[in-house]
Amino acid sequence: MWEWFIHSLDRYNDFEGRASRTEFWSFAAAQLIITIGLLCVSGLLNMFTGVFFFSPLLVGFSWLVLMVPGLAVSVRRLHDINKSGWFLLLPIIPFGGILLLLFLAREGSYGENDYGPDPFEYLDLDELEEAQLWNEEPEMTFEEWTRDSRHSY
Repeated sequence: MWEWFIHSLDRYNDFEGRASRTEFWSFAAAQLIITIGLLCVSGLLNMFTGVFFFSPLLVGFSWLVLMVPGLAVSVRRLHDINKSGWFLLLPIIPFGGILLLLFLAREGSYGENDYGPDPFEYLDLDELEEAQLWNEEPEMTFEEWTRDSRHSY
């Protein structure tokens, strides 16, 4: 999960290409864990100091830092299902947020689409997971896969 989170942070200004469900939901889960952790830390700081401005300050700072990478991975996730990034504006209309959530949870299109190649086209994840289970050397590591210039994932 944290590898995908760091990978998304590395591509913070890349609004082109595609992002798999794994990349998107790993980023979302890591962001949630960070926010909960900061809320716990700020609660402890508030309890021991009696000053109650730490919570909005810490959580607000993390929100500002993770806002652009979150938007970028969301746009790339929509690209994976062959939708425009403008679909992120769906929550403006009633029940649009539910539709957006369904889009983000949907499986991506297979093969190349209007926004680029399939994120899993160049990596056999089953082979990678199996090699990691048995401590074998996979054909391509996660780092090599993310640096591979043939794709943008």
